[in-house]
Amino acid sequence: MSDIRFDGRVAIVTGAGRGIGRDYALTLAARGAQVIVNDIGPGETAGSSRAEDVAAEIRAAGAQAIASTHDITDPLAATAISDLAIEHFGRIDILINNAGVLRRSMFADTDLELARWTIDVHLNAAFNVTQPAWRHMAKAGYGRVVMTSSAASFGMEGNSAYVAAKAAMLGLVPALAMEGEPLGIKVNGILPFAVSLMAQENPATAIAARDAAANVGYQRDIAHRSPPQTVTAATLYLASEECAVTGECISAQAGRYARVHRGLNAGWMADRIEGIGPEAVRDHIVEIVSPGGEEEMKSMTDEFRSVRNRVYTREGKPL
Repeated sequence: MSDIRFDGRVAIVTGAGRGIGRDYALTLAARGAQVIVNDIGPGETAGSSRAEDVAAEIRAAGAQAIASTHDITDPLAATAISDLAIEHFGRIDILINNAGVLRRSMFADTDLELARWTIDVHLNAAFNVTQPAWRHMAKAGYGRVVMTSSAASFGMEGNSAYVAAKAAMLGLVPALAMEGEPLGIKVNGILPFAVSLMAQENPATAIAARDAAANVGYQRDIAHRSPPQTVTAATLYLASEECAVTGECISAQAGRYARVHRGLNAGWMADRIEGIGPEAVRDHIVEIVSPGGEEEMKSMTDEFRSVRNRVYTREGKPL
């Protein structure tokens, strides 16, 4: 089969100044894309920026890139990123929302302003950047959007704001995928793990979380199989014209790629609802939380349909 290429495509990558985001930008450009490299961090030399450093590296390799140092937590600045893409390249085909921050603290000690900032960078900024790009994609009838979630969304001590923001992506992806489908826009998510400076600068063991040592230990065990390229492989597929899925979230760890899905077990359904109280839930809690009879839920409508069908079956009504 032929290589996946991005010739003629224009991509915006946030948080592209180092780590996984840098690898996204470099690989997109190497495969033919014109890239807007967004990052607010300072560069290696006085007065430089990470964004310009990466953009210059791309241009030195013979590809096209423009640096953006816009703060994506500012809606107007985030809109300016799309404006920059249109001004220089005339279109927007791909948006990879990669920018993130990591500041660990136990919940009782978390500074609420820091929590708001964390959620702002991960969640609100995704709205700020995606909405203006979305409008251009909708007009063109084509687009690829990749959101960044995290395995932290499964649960992690000492990182509540980060976990909440990353878990939000698991809901945002299918919501936007439903809206984007008739517009030609595919929206998917990536749950990445790669050896990165952000994680190294904010180690899990820096706080007294019970799972910190195991978390770090398992990461070290797979670090030799976790360069950024292992994540880039999945993300660039989701960003490509060949992407065959939408509304999906893919976990990429150490060369293992897996689908993250949402679902419900069979649970327990009361025979009668008259007079039902907390005692009924207490008496059936094992059945409620035990695995078995899982149904996948791709939308809110799926759950309502599932429950309606069980109610109708119980009441002898035709489906």
